Amino acid sequence: MYPTPSDQTIWKDEKGRPWKLNAEPNAAYHQPTSVPVSFVKAHLSKFIPILKVPNLKFISPNDDGRYSEVCANRYTGELVIDQSIIGTFNLCTNAPDAMVAGKLPTDGEHKRWDVDPHNDNMYGNGYK
Repeated sequence: MYPTPSDQTIWKDEKGRPWKLNAEPNAAYHQPTSVPVSFVKAHLSKFIPILKVPNLKFISPNDDGRYSEVCANRYTGELVIDQSIIGTFNLCTNAPDAMVAGKLPTDGEHKRWDVDPHNDNMYGNGYK
C-alpha cells in the first residue's frame, strides 16, 4: 500500500482500492506493544517523531455498505497478519462519514458486531 500524491490520508493497494488512513491513536490496538503504551506513543509522536507506532490502520468501504479494515507496517507497507493485533471485521453500516473522518464509530453496530465478538470470542481479555 502507498499514499496517494493528492491526499496523504488516502492510500491505495496494488489493485487501486482506496484506503483511509486512521489517526495513529486509533491504531493503538494494532501494535506490538500494549495498548496504553501505544496510545501514549501515538499522541507523543506528533511532537517526538521517533516515538511513531510501527503499524497504521486503514478502512475502506465494501460494495455492501460494510467496511474492510487492514493494518500495514508504516515502513514496509506490508500487511499485519499477526492474529493478536489484526483488525476487526467491521460489519457496521452506520458509518456514512468514515472515509472523511478516518474512523468507525466506537459504539452501535461496530461495537456490537465487531469489537465485542472480537474480544469475547477470538481473543478474550488477551486481545491487545
